[in-house]
Amino acid sequence: MLNVHKIQSIDDKIPLVTELFDEETLWVVSTAEAKRNLLNLLPRHEGVVATKNILRASEYWTWLLQMNRVDCQPISDSFFFVLLEHWYKKAEVGVEFRDIEKFKTFCDQIFPVLISAEKELFLDWLESEDDRKVRLGPWVDQATAFLRELKSFGFVSRSAMIGEILRGDHLYFGNYKRIVFDLGNEIQAEEVQMIEELARRADVFVLAPEASFIASYRTGKCYQKLDTEYGGGKKCESEVVGLRAAGVLVEIKQITSYVRELLDKGVALSEIALTSAEPEAYWDMLKKHFDVEGIPLEKSVVTKVSSLPVFQNWISHIKVLLRHYTAGDLESFLSEKNYFSRDRKAYVLFKKNFSRFYDMERGEEIIGEKTTWDPEVSILFSDFISFLYATWKDSDYSLFNKLIDALIKDFKEQVSLPLLEWHNYLLLLVSRLENRIEPGSKGGISFTSCHQLDYHPYKHLIVLGCHRGAMQSTSRSPFSLEDVTRLDNDLGYYLPPFEDKKVEIDIRWAMTSQKVTTLLSFSETDFNSDPIVASQMWLELTQGKSFYESSRVPRWDAIMRQSLDVFTLGDNGSSLVREKLGRETSAEKWPDLQSPFQGRLSASSFNRYHQCPFIFMAEKVFLLPEMKEFDLEIDVLFQGNILHKILELLLGDYPNLDFSDAQLMELYHRVLNDPETTGNVSPDILQYWQKERFRHFIMIRRFIEAEKQWRAEKPHVRVVALEGEIKGFVGIDGERFVLSQEKMNVTFLPFSGRIDRIDINRAGEYGIYDYKTSKHADLKAFDRWPETFQVQMPLYAEALENGLVDKLSPASVVMAAYIFLKDGTRGSGFVTTDTNGDFSQSQGKRVVNREEREEVFQQINDKLKNVFQKIQTGEYTPHPEDEEICTNCNWRKTCRAPHLR
Repeated sequence: MLNVHKIQSIDDKIPLVTELFDEETLWVVSTAEAKRNLLNLLPRHEGVVATKNILRASEYWTWLLQMNRVDCQPISDSFFFVLLEHWYKKAEVGVEFRDIEKFKTFCDQIFPVLISAEKELFLDWLESEDDRKVRLGPWVDQATAFLRELKSFGFVSRSAMIGEILRGDHLYFGNYKRIVFDLGNEIQAEEVQMIEELARRADVFVLAPEASFIASYRTGKCYQKLDTEYGGGKKCESEVVGLRAAGVLVEIKQITSYVRELLDKGVALSEIALTSAEPEAYWDMLKKHFDVEGIPLEKSVVTKVSSLPVFQNWISHIKVLLRHYTAGDLESFLSEKNYFSRDRKAYVLFKKNFSRFYDMERGEEIIGEKTTWDPEVSILFSDFISFLYATWKDSDYSLFNKLIDALIKDFKEQVSLPLLEWHNYLLLLVSRLENRIEPGSKGGISFTSCHQLDYHPYKHLIVLGCHRGAMQSTSRSPFSLEDVTRLDNDLGYYLPPFEDKKVEIDIRWAMTSQKVTTLLSFSETDFNSDPIVASQMWLELTQGKSFYESSRVPRWDAIMRQSLDVFTLGDNGSSLVREKLGRETSAEKWPDLQSPFQGRLSASSFNRYHQCPFIFMAEKVFLLPEMKEFDLEIDVLFQGNILHKILELLLGDYPNLDFSDAQLMELYHRVLNDPETTGNVSPDILQYWQKERFRHFIMIRRFIEAEKQWRAEKPHVRVVALEGEIKGFVGIDGERFVLSQEKMNVTFLPFSGRIDRIDINRAGEYGIYDYKTSKHADLKAFDRWPETFQVQMPLYAEALENGLVDKLSPASVVMAAYIFLKDGTRGSGFVTTDTNGDFSQSQGKRVVNREEREEVFQQINDKLKNVFQKIQTGEYTPHPEDEEICTNCNWRKTCRAPHLR
C-alpha cells in the first residue's frame, strides 16, 4: 500500500519519524548526511539497531541487487568514468561524442530506459520523428554500445541498477513490513518505479515536498507519478533579507555582525544555519571571524586527501615513472631524491628550463632511472595494487591503507586496464576523499552544504555566495527540455533533465520546507577580486526586500583598529613591540647595515640603486638570484646577448664586412651553442631561438649596410676594440667622485664593465658606442642625462680617459652614442666640437663644446657620489625612483615599502 505524506516543514516530519520508526521499518534516505541527521532524531534507539534500519537509497538498491541474485555488480561513478574513457579509446566514435562529460550524463539518463520495459516504446518514439532521430539517434546508439560493454564485464551503473532488479520474475524485497522513503528532491524516475512495485508487497510511505514546490521545479515531478491527486498544500513563506557586499571579506564581516545580532536577541545557536554552494572556500576566513566573536561553528575541519603533501609527492613519483608528468611533478620527484641539494645551481637551472617548456626525453636524463612499468600495457587490478605498494616511500602507511581500502571497495578483478588508466581511476577516487582534521564544536551553529539541511530545525537560514557561477552549472545533455517534456507526454515516462540549477533548488527547498528568515548574501567580487554576477534566485527573491546593513563593528575589526598601547608587556616589552610593528609596516625606518658594502660595482649597479635601494641590497648585498620563470616570448636580454656576440665576432672575423649568408648562419649557430653567451639553456629552448634567426639576419644585414655607409663617409675612423673590458676602482677622493687604476683610499671599490665598441680617429681620440636593439623612450638627449640618471656613457668615457680599459692608452673621448641594430642608425649621444671633424655630422648626437660636456659630467658625478656614499653607509630602505616599477618587481612582497602597505 502506498502512502504519500506531503511535508511542509520540519515540524511535520518529526512526528512521522517518531510514529513510523521501529525495528520492522526500513527508512531510506538520500545522502550520508541525511542518515546521520535522522540518527540524531532517534535518541531512544540503540545505535546498532538504528543504523541497521536506515539505509541510503544506493545502499538499498545494491542490497536488493544482491538479494535477487542479479548477475551483475554495481560500480561507482569513478569506475564508471574510467571504463567509459577506456571504451572511448577503443571504440570508433564520431567527433560529436568527444565531450565525455556530456556523454556520461546522457548514459545516466538513458540507461534506465534501455533496461526497462519501456525500451521498445522509447525506440519507436525515437524513430517517429526525423529531427528527433537525427539529433538523439547517434547518442542512443553509442550509449547502447557502451551498455553492452558494461554487461560483458558483468557490471551495472548506479542509474541502471533498478532496471536490472525489476527485470526479475520473483523479486525479493526483504522482511520489512514498512518502508519509508525520505529522498527530498533527490528522487529519480527509476526509483518511482521501484517504489510502486514495493507498494504491492508492503506498506510504503513517501515523504514528499509540498505541492507548490513541485509546481515550481521539474526536479520534484516524480512525486506526481506516485499520487494522481497530488496537489493542494500551502507554501511556506520565508521572510527574505538581502545582503550585498563589495567583496568576500566584507561579506563575511557582515555575516558575522548579523549572527552576533541574532544571538544578542536571544536566538539559540541551534536555530541558526549557514550554508553555501562552496562552504570549504569560505571556511577558513569565516571561522577566524567567528572565533574572535566567540561563536562556535558545528562543522568538522577537513582537508582533501589529494592536497596532502605526502599524497602529492607520491603521485608525482608515479607520474614520473609513467612518463606522464608535468614540470611540477618532476620538481617534486627531484626534491625527494635530494637532487637540488647536491648542486646549488641545479634548482635555478631547472626552474629556468622546465617551468613552462620541457620534454620527456630531457626529463629522463635528469631523473637518472628507468621504470619497468609500461603505462600502456593492460594489467589486472591486483597488479596495480602491487605497483602502488612498490612506489609508496613514506614510513607511515596509515594514509596508504586508507586509499587501498577505498580502492578495494570497487575491486573488479576481471577488468584489465592500462596502468595509466588505473592511475587516472586512483585520482578520480581520491578527489572525493576527505581527511578529517578536527571535529566541529558540538552544539554550535551548523555550517553545511546546501543539500544537507534536512532534519535541521533552524529558524534563521544564512546563504553565502549567491552568485551565478556557484548556483548554476551548464547543462551538458543532448536531451533538451522539450525532449523530456514530450517523452513524458507521449509515453508517460518521466526522464529527469540534467538540472542546471541544482544548488538553487536545494536552497529553495530549505526555504519552503520551514518557516524561516533567510538572509541571501551576494559578493560583487570573488576571492581574487574579480567581478562576479548575482544569481537569478538572488535577484528574484531580494527584489523589493529589505537589505541588511550592519549596525555594529565586528570584534575582529575592533581589535585590528586598536592602538599598540593595548599590549600589556611592560614598558620595555610594549616599546619593543611598537618598534618592530612600526618597522614591519614601514611606519619607522629600518636601521642601516653597520658593515660597509665590499662588493664590485658597475654602471648597472648604480642604476639599480637609483631605481630602488632595496633591489640593490637584494641582488648585490645578499646575492639573491632573480627567480624568473623561462618565458617563450622574445626575451630582450637574451636576444641582446646573442646579437652583441654575433657583432663582436662578425667585425673581428670579417673586418671588410664581406661574408655570405652561409657564413652568417654558421656564426649564428656557433653563438647559440656557446655556453658563455647563452648560459646553460636547454637545447629545446635554443631550438625556439633558431626560429628567430631570420629576423635577426635582417637586423644584422641592415646594420652592415649602415656600417658600410658610415665607413665610406668616415674613412679616417676605425674600430679599435670590441667588448672593451673595464677594470679599475671607483670611490671618493677628497670631495670628488673619481675612477682610477689604483685603489686611492679605503673607500674605493672595484669597478668593472664592458664597452660594446670603441672607435678611434686619426687624432687618436675615442668614440664609444653601446648597441641597442631599437630606440626607446628611456634614452634621453645629452643635456637630460643628469636628470634621468643615464650614467653608463659618462662612466665609460671617464674609464677610457683614465686608462681603465684593457690594452688601450688613455685619450680623450670626444663622442658617445648608441647604435640601433634595427635600422643601423646612430644617435642619442654627444660629439664635441674640438676635433678634426672625423666623428661630427652624425644623426641624433648633440654637438657640444668641451665645457658643456664637463658640466653635464660633473652633474652626473655629483649624483654618483651621493649614491656611492649611501651604498657605503648601508642605506637600503625601500624608496623606488618610480613607483610603477614595483608592479613587476621580484621583491615587492618582502620590501614593505610604505606605498605597498
